[in-house]
Amino acid sequence: MMIRKDWLSIGEVSEITEVPVHTLRYWESEFNGFFQPLRTEGGQRRYDEGAVERILEIRTLLKEEKYSIAGARQVLARRRRFSEPDFEAFPMTGSAR
Repeated sequence: MMIRKDWLSIGEVSEITEVPVHTLRYWESEFNGFFQPLRTEGGQRRYDEGAVERILEIRTLLKEEKYSIAGARQVLARRRRFSEPDFEAFPMTGSAR
């Protein structure tokens, strides 16, 4: 996805993702840690491209794949766990060859 602005308002994100504004606010609390929009000094939410992608992923899990909120959280946590490198699994030994 190509967003042409650095930050989007909640209304713009709602249009792009086809998720109502009130649902985005609700998901922000239910999926705490998976996407967290920045806030302006006035308290307005500002979303970056990564947050929009995670919202689309959440929408897919809930609406298309029919996961519950708890189930979607588990899927997202599992995906996050497997996408991060496990440095302990590859201990540093000696110098690189």
